[in-house]
Amino acid sequence: MTDAIQRMARAQALPRRLKALTWLFILGLFLSGATAIPLTTEVGMLVRMLGADHGSTGWLA
Repeated sequence: MTDAIQRMARAQALPRRLKALTWLFILGLFLSGATAIPLTTEVGMLVRMLGADHGSTGWLA
């Protein structure tokens, strides 16, 4: 009888576990996508590092 109860408990826990892992995956995709967007500060740092901030003649300006 305890084997049947354990199987039922595992069967009930599986959808919750899948839902939690799915949300974790979605959150990871969101965070990785958010960091892929070039921010103004990052682009400004790149321009300064490349020395392209001397007017609009540079390829990055």
